[in-house]
Amino acid sequence: MLGFVQGRLTYFKSDKLQIFPKNKWKEEIQAASSLKIDFIEYFTEREGDFKHNPFFDSKKFNFLKTQSKKYLKTNYSFCDDYYINHSILKNKDLSRIDNLFYKLNQANIKIYVLPLLEKSNIKLSNYLKFVEVLKKISNKAKKNKIYIALECNLEKRSLKKLIKLVCNDHLKIVYDTGNRCLIDTNQNNAIRYLAKYIIHIHIKDKNKKGDNVYLGTGIVNFANVFCALKKINYKRNFVFECLRGNHPISTMKYNINFINFFIKEFKL
Repeated sequence: MLGFVQGRLTYFKSDKLQIFPKNKWKEEIQAASSLKIDFIEYFTEREGDFKHNPFFDSKKFNFLKTQSKKYLKTNYSFCDDYYINHSILKNKDLSRIDNLFYKLNQANIKIYVLPLLEKSNIKLSNYLKFVEVLKKISNKAKKNKIYIALECNLEKRSLKKLIKLVCNDHLKIVYDTGNRCLIDTNQNNAIRYLAKYIIHIHIKDKNKKGDNVYLGTGIVNFANVFCALKKINYKRNFVFECLRGNHPISTMKYNINFINFFIKEFKL
């Protein structure tokens, strides 16, 4: 199935990648249906009071559940950008995650994407400090029958070691094609090395400077990526987390056609 991160069908003057469509999120659900998109990856912004976000407002949340059931094939994933700006190591109180997991269960969402970047950045010099908090969150996820899809900038060997240290079968990996191309010099090898843990794919392209670019115009070798996904027998879903452009609907149509080519070519 194909999905996209909220905000990808809404035009913004800003070129910021993640922007919550405050006044357009309802319209995006219907627009996704018209494009034959299967699901939307909902998300929390890095900052804000979140009152515009349906996952933090009961009335809006009930509307989202009704509309998504009507127009989408499923609800599937949720990306929690909050910890990009708030250190997960300093936030000892995990009641926020308890409340969020409760809502995810109500919406039948089973993939919780956890980007540990910037303020929560995991690196070779500190990744052991994250083991305990990831154990706690993974235990909460398992109780709620939710899988954590971890995103971080660790190279593949350290990432695999971290997953093994946490030792919970509900802690997995989201493989972001754009972000990982700057870390994995050979994405085919990296995907095959991490195969056991990859539960989710973010589709993105970047140039050599690390800027987000339109699919197929950057340095991601998508044939190489999909060849690896075929090798590991990847059967799960893909989420567009790429540029929306000046004409988001047209951009999304292009993205769908681009990725469907590789899905069909490699018979995924």
